Amino acid sequence: MLNIVIVDDELPAIYMLKDLLLSYNQINIIGEFTDFEDVLASVDLQSIDVIFLDIEMATIDGLEAASILRQTCSDIDIVFVTSYKEYSLQAFDVFAFGYILKPIFKDKLDQTVQLLFKKHHISETRTFKALFMGQFELFNQQGELIKWRTTKTKELAAYFFHDSQNNISKERIIYDLWPETSYSKAIDLFHTTLSYLRSALKDATKDTAISHNNGSYFLEVEHVDCDFRIIENLYDTRSFKSYDKAIKLYKGAFLEYDNYHWSLSTQQELQSKYEEMLNYLLDHYMNKKNYIKSISYLELYLDSNPYDQTAQVKLLDLYAMSKNIQAVKKYYQALIHLYGHELEINMPDDIHQKYLNILENI
Repeated sequence: MLNIVIVDDELPAIYMLKDLLLSYNQINIIGEFTDFEDVLASVDLQSIDVIFLDIEMATIDGLEAASILRQTCSDIDIVFVTSYKEYSLQAFDVFAFGYILKPIFKDKLDQTVQLLFKKHHISETRTFKALFMGQFELFNQQGELIKWRTTKTKELAAYFFHDSQNNISKERIIYDLWPETSYSKAIDLFHTTLSYLRSALKDATKDTAISHNNGSYFLEVEHVDCDFRIIENLYDTRSFKSYDKAIKLYKGAFLEYDNYHWSLSTQQELQSKYEEMLNYLLDHYMNKKNYIKSISYLELYLDSNPYDQTAQVKLLDLYAMSKNIQAVKKYYQALIHLYGHELEINMPDDIHQKYLNILENI
């Protein structure tokens, strides 16, 4: 979903652009403003993916507004929407993503929107939505959760959608899904489960979704929204805004609650990327002295690594830096329980000393 803000000092222009943008399923308009100052006052800039910005406005011109955005939140994509051609060169100076002339024609807007979708790894046309973070869930085009005849049918669906870019041999499928079953029985179970899966997917797509050729099987489904693939793409962009989006998609470890043994390598790889992104965001916001954001990312890191003493000390520090002494005391009590009751060991000296130092400096 692309979060968009529209800024134009003429309300009819806002309404016209809004109507055009709302024809896209993957666009979410989070604000419409006639004054750019209201954007700065009322919107978290980090929540904005794209801003459609008029240039000649009464209070501030769009080029100056864009310059302010570049200084405060450089990752926002800026699309100028104006009646004047002569500002196009100046638009490049503020690294504008697009430049659309009024009156706005749908085909010109669509070119820009499709480029935005491509940059942000968003598919407008979707056959399925596959969720792997936490547990596997598959939704059809209407957003309805697909139900499975057996638990093994669900696992086979997860297996195909996880490896949707490759042909998979029957032997490999049997080895991964029925490792402790005799081969002859596993063959029967595989074909039965495959028929259940094909039936469930055909109800959703009206077509054969799984094909077979030379002993291998492959998923013939296009336009799948897959949460872990989106996370991987966002990780590859290596920007704090992309990382922030990826973290929000991380609802739990990859297939954590399904506990499929074949998923462990992907689970470990994604967990490593998740922790790397958390540490990147933590450092980013620490450098900006945004302690509230830093705390939120460090708390997420500690959810996955509850025994990391360095992170525990850092969290006490951050609570103190944010002047939240109540949180310092509450977290220290939680650590007493962790070490004393769960691990049955003494509180580490560095944590205890950090706590005492904080109390002394209140």
